[in-house]
Amino acid sequence: MGDINALTREDYSDDYYQDNIIEIRQKSQWEKPRFDLTNLIRHEWNYEDAFKLINPTLKNKQISTCYYETRIDYIYIRPKKDDQWKLTECSIIDTKGATDHNAVFAEFKQQ
Repeated sequence: MGDINALTREDYSDDYYQDNIIEIRQKSQWEKPRFDLTNLIRHEWNYEDAFKLINPTLKNKQISTCYYETRIDYIYIRPKKDDQWKLTECSIIDTKGATDHNAVFAEFKQQ
């Protein structure tokens, strides 16, 4: 959980990805976007993205957690079938400049 500073490709439409990630990184002479870390966490280690479990259709600017209008902060979970705690809410909270990232909040309730 936390400030991973990594991107997930599925968070962006093709147009948004091209205009707001690829082009800005090229103009700024930054590294090309990579998805190694989030792919490892989700596909190799089998964690689930709590925010996407609750908000599967949100994309692009709607999921921004930083100044560059990308999502680089996550809460990953790996629920068990007999888990007594269930994810009931997950949202991104605007910190209004208190930090350089928006907060990711998850709520779990005991079943």
